[in-house]
Amino acid sequence: MSSVADGDVYTLLNDYSGSSLSMGSLMSNRTFTLDLNSKTLTLSGNTKSGALAFNSSSSAKNNTVTIKNGTLTVTGGLSALNIKNNNKMILNNDLTINTSVGAVLLEGSAKLDSAATINNTKGAAIQTNGSTTNADSQINITGGSITSSDIGIYLPAGKLNITGGTILAGTGVYIKTGVTNITAGSITGNGTKADYVYNSNGANSTGNAIVVDNCGYPGGEAQVTISGGSFESINNAAVGSYGHETYAALEGFIPSDSTARFKGAIETSNDTVEEGYELVLDKDGFYIVQEKEYVASIGTKK
Repeated sequence: MSSVADGDVYTLLNDYSGSSLSMGSLMSNRTFTLDLNSKTLTLSGNTKSGALAFNSSSSAKNNTVTIKNGTLTVTGGLSALNIKNNNKMILNNDLTINTSVGAVLLEGSAKLDSAATINNTKGAAIQTNGSTTNADSQINITGGSITSSDIGIYLPAGKLNITGGTILAGTGVYIKTGVTNITAGSITGNGTKADYVYNSNGANSTGNAIVVDNCGYPGGEAQVTISGGSFESINNAAVGSYGHETYAALEGFIPSDSTARFKGAIETSNDTVEEGYELVLDKDGFYIVQEKEYVASIGTKK
């Protein structure tokens, strides 16, 4: 599919197996749809780009593809899906992706909207590329589910918005830099508890639901806001905030009006909450944000 007309719909008529496919390498400003038609597309992958690559040419920009209604299975290569340049991919809630190499890699100013079911067994299920040239990459998780034996979402650059859906992974979300806003959804870390170890070219699972790693990455200090959602770790704290060498662990990124809930084998540090507030246990066994209670004050100081 090197060049398509705006509004085109490509429909898979039968189950298909192959190596890799490239979409839209010679076009710009187009919107089109890949309808898997309740069939299965199986690809063995490509080591230089995604098994299903969207716009590998630098001249192809401002395109949007929607993938829906079926199953994509990828068994090898760089990733299942690779989005480049200023292009956007929409994964509908009737799409299932099964992969052992990572589901989606975003590069440049790529955008992803996902409500799909994603099952991944190696590396991060969804990730950006960690350099300053990828600062405008954007991941929007609006629903669906992400399951990964390693990392659910890895953000070494760009923006991440989670407004729904579920994530179940060794570590649910691992943030090094960029801007992250989480308002809803359920994120669970089920990996083995592991001490934080800096990784200069990726992320190590710690078992936390959320990791904020302040490590001097090219994009600078992360901006994180957790204003809603449910977070649980089976073997560690729900939220882990870590600092590498001279970089201090980030604090106060759970605001006072957050409705988020936290549960873990280890309690999440109150340092992650806005000053003057703390995490307290509710009747359902989750920790929620509440104003600190003081027993005395001297003037305006409590």
